[in-house]
Amino acid sequence: MAGGIEGREHWHQPAGTGEAPRCPVYIDGQKDVTLEGTYDELAAAFQALVDNYIAKKYPRKTAEVAPAAQ
Repeated sequence: MAGGIEGREHWHQPAGTGEAPRCPVYIDGQKDVTLEGTYDELAAAFQALVDNYIAKKYPRKTAEVAPAAQ
């Protein structure tokens, strides 16, 4: 067992083994979802998550229109 941990080489698979990428996404410190797919699909899904988060967290303020003085 000199030089390493016995059996360790059997559980680790290097990147690029043909599996689709998986990306866990944490929102405000909590795991929300794990995205899967091609890099283009991941990018689109992540952008949608960011857009939705911003829309919910920072809603647009509507401008109040004051009646015109006559």
